[in-house]
Parts: sequence; C-alpha cells; structure tokens
Amino acid sequence: MKKIFLFILILSFLIPDFSLAQSTINNLPQDIQDLINATPGAAEGIDKINNTTFDIGSTGVQEQISFSVNPSVPRPNQIVTAEIASYSSDLNRLQISWYLNGVLIKKEIGATKQQFQVGDIGQQTKLKIVILKSNGVTLEKNYSFRPAEVDLISEAQTFTPPFYEGAAYYAKQASVKVSAMPQVLDKNGKYIDPSNLSYKWYLDGSVVQDASGYGKQNFLHKGYLLRKSIKVGVDISTIDDGSVANNTIIINPVEPEALFYEKSPTLGTLYNNIIPGSFEITRPEIEFEVIPFSFNKDAVFAGSTVYDWKLNGTKINSPNQNSLVFRNDKNEKGQSAIGITLSNNTILQKTNKTFNLIFGETVKNDAQF
Repeated sequence: MKKIFLFILILSFLIPDFSLAQSTINNLPQDIQDLINATPGAAEGIDKINNTTFDIGSTGVQEQISFSVNPSVPRPNQIVTAEIASYSSDLNRLQISWYLNGVLIKKEIGATKQQFQVGDIGQQTKLKIVILKSNGVTLEKNYSFRPAEVDLISEAQTFTPPFYEGAAYYAKQASVKVSAMPQVLDKNGKYIDPSNLSYKWYLDGSVVQDASGYGKQNFLHKGYLLRKSIKVGVDISTIDDGSVANNTIIINPVEPEALFYEKSPTLGTLYNNIIPGSFEITRPEIEFEVIPFSFNKDAVFAGSTVYDWKLNGTKINSPNQNSLVFRNDKNEKGQSAIGITLSNNTILQKTNKTFNLIFGETVKNDAQF
C-alpha cells in the first residue's frame, strides 16, 4: 500500500501542470495566442493579424513581411509587379513560392519580386505567396484583385455658339466640371451604380475634402488666375472593398475668341459659317453678330460681356450689344476693317478680332454703321 502511494506521489511531480501552461498562454498578447493556437502557415491564422504576416521565432520576436504592388491600384489587364520585404529575415536565403489563381508560377530561393497580369473588369485575380523558413515553418499570404476602371470627362463652363457640336474649351478663370464615369462590378458580376460609390477628388495633387464623399461623382473648379493648367484626379471605392480605381486628367486652358457670323434678315444668324479674315458683299448693308467663344458662360448669360466695336481701328459709339449693322450708303467700292474687343469682369478673359469687309475690288474706306 505504501509503494502504491509513493508511486502516485512521484507521478504527480512528473506530469506537467497543463492548466498552468494554458493560463500562461492566455496571458500573452492576442496576436501571439492566435499564432500558437493556429496551424503553422495557415492562411486563416495569418490573416487575423491586420492583414500582415507575423512569425514567432526562437527568440520570441515578431517578424513582419511587407507586401507592395505597382501600380497600387491595377487597371484591367494591366501588368503588375508585386514585391515582398522583411526587416528581420533575409528573404534572399529563403524559398519563396508564388501562385496565381491556384497555379504555381515561380518557386525559387530569394524570389521576392514577381510580375503578373490581372484580369478584365470585375474578374478576380488571386495571388498567394508562400515563404519556407529555415526552421521548416511556412508563412502564407493571400491577396485578390478585382480591377475596375474610371474615365474622367471635363466640361468647361464656357460659352459656345448655338448648334455647336464640339466640346466647350476651358479658359483661364473659367469654371470646369470634371465627371467620373466608373465601371465597377460587384462580386456577382453586376455593375455598381455610380451613386453608390465613394469619391476622393484631388486638385494638383491635394485632396479636396469638400468635393469628396459618397456619391459625389462630379468635381467643379474655378480656374486659376496665373497657372496655365490644372490636374484633377479621383480615387473611387466601394463601401466595403476600399480603393478600386483611380485616374487623372490634365486640363490646359485656351485663349478666348471672338467669332463673327452673318445675321440674315430672313434666316437669322448663320451659325454654320464663321466669317473668315475677309468677307465680300454686293448689297448695301449687312449685319454681323459676334460670339464670345470660351468666355465664362454665366457672365455671358448675365449680360456682363462688354462689346467694343471698331471701324478701321476707331471705336464705334454704339450700344453694348453683340450685333451691329454696317451700310455702304454711297454704293462705292472699297473695304473696311471691322473689329471687336470682348471683355468681362475677369482679368484674363479678353480678346480682339478684326476682319476685312470688302465692297467690290477697289480698296477704299467707305463703310459706315
């Protein structure tokens, strides 16, 4: 009986206190607990630590493996360069495997960089990296890419002639609207409504907080006084997936112009024909209309445009209007220089234009108004 009691007493000293060991583990930081409790190299265990890979070595020091891609937001079918780095391990001595959509594409010592091509709009591309350490432990990380695209369309808030089919041109001190036209597919392959996306707008590299936010698809900016061009960019993202596409557009200003048109008494203004550098008539009178092309639209509609008509370089004392009648009361041959100076309440939106009005072939300044 004494021998049995003695054997039990000795056995109690030999068996480790598992409850004490578990208590010690429970007192460790949560990220270390996850690694101890997880199977080494399991993606689930690694993903729990803020999307960053850690490993507990023999020294108990945490190890971080950083991951970067260039470009950071790939476009559809774009070639991407991925790279990993570590400040605590020499990755050039370790075996690194790269898997693309489940297929092994590289397995080499020190393969810290790899190029691959992402899919089309909405197609998911899966990338897996497996690092085999010298102690036999594997570190694994998974990434996925679902490319999207966004086009930027600029629309200058400047004046154009009626029936003009081209785009309005941006001029200095004019306003310009930039619209984002995203093409983003959800996980089910359906296009996401642009109003359900978030937009972060940039002007010359700086974030414009007031213009950014959920559903803010358009960006409006009034042009600078001195700078020649503006650079507008946008990052678009879904509510849950983060940044999915970006783009940048550079808008260069043009000089405002004065466009002359003939104004017919029966057909109205003939907007299909701009008066060239010279214009010949055979009738005794003609009316011309001038259009302030690429001037601020709001200023034109508000009547802020100043029309200074000139005849042979001399200002005509006429009402401030965009059309004027010229007559050849003497019915003589000759030509006259018809000019205009356009301006408004901005400093830089001002222009001059002149053309020759020919009454026959003889050069003689006989035109009147």
